[in-house]
Amino acid sequence: MSNGYDALVSSLETRFDYQSARTVAKEAVAAAGLKEQAKYSPAELQSVVDALGAVGTDMDRVWSAVGVSPSGAPAPAAPAAPAKAEKPAKEAKAEDEAKAEEAPAEKPAAKPAAKKKAAAKKKPAAKKKK
Repeated sequence: MSNGYDALVSSLETRFDYQSARTVAKEAVAAAGLKEQAKYSPAELQSVVDALGAVGTDMDRVWSAVGVSPSGAPAPAAPAAPAKAEKPAKEAKAEDEAKAEEAPAEKPAAKPAAKKKAAAKKKPAAKKKK
């Protein structure tokens, strides 16, 4: 990943909306005493991230996207989907058998469709007499 201003904005979009990400990026870069650049050195990027850490909360996704955390430690890994706890084979088999033995619940009968009324016959309009 490039470590420039555009990449910083893209990283901030994981936490903020379009306009807010740009506003926060400008403020963080200004607080770090830098300008918008195509690429930041590791020290410059660290100062920008430290400025973000001072004002933002719940920024783990941003740190993961940037690749740097405020403390200088490696960025936290992206949150993974929770893994399903595997059950022992005997328990899983017993559970499957218990589910199979249960009688399926009856579905309520569908309501009969309402009968449509026959369309009223239209009478021709009465002619006006002159």
